[in-house]
Amino acid sequence: MNVWPATLLQHAEREGFRRGFGDGRLSTPTEAGPTRTRRRFSYVPEPLQCAFQMTDTQLATFKAFVADTLRGGTLPFRMPAQREDGEWIVKFGETMPSPVPARTRTKWLVTLDLVRLP
Repeated sequence: MNVWPATLLQHAEREGFRRGFGDGRLSTPTEAGPTRTRRRFSYVPEPLQCAFQMTDTQLATFKAFVADTLRGGTLPFRMPAQREDGEWIVKFGETMPSPVPARTRTKWLVTLDLVRLP
C-alpha cells in the first residue's frame, strides 16, 4: 500500500477541512407518497476535502508522488488521519489536486478532494 510521503506536512490546514457522511442509502419510488429509503451498504466511503501549504520542494515531491507512485492518482494510499489518531486509507475523489499560490507568495496551497475508504 502506498504511503503519504513523510517529507510532506502530515496534517492539513484547519481552514477548508471538510469531512462528510458517506451516502449508503437506496431510495425506491412508490406509487403514492414519499419514496421508500433503506440502507444499501453497511459502510460507505466518506468524502473529504482538505488543503496543505507546500513549498516548491514539497510541491515537486507531491507531484512525483501522484504521478509516479499513485500512477496518475489512480491508486489508493495511506495518510495520517486528520483531526483524530491513526491513519486513513484514501483515494482521490472527483477532482484531482489543484495547487494555487498561497497568500505568502512563497508557498502553494494544494487542495485535495479525497474519499476515505472502508
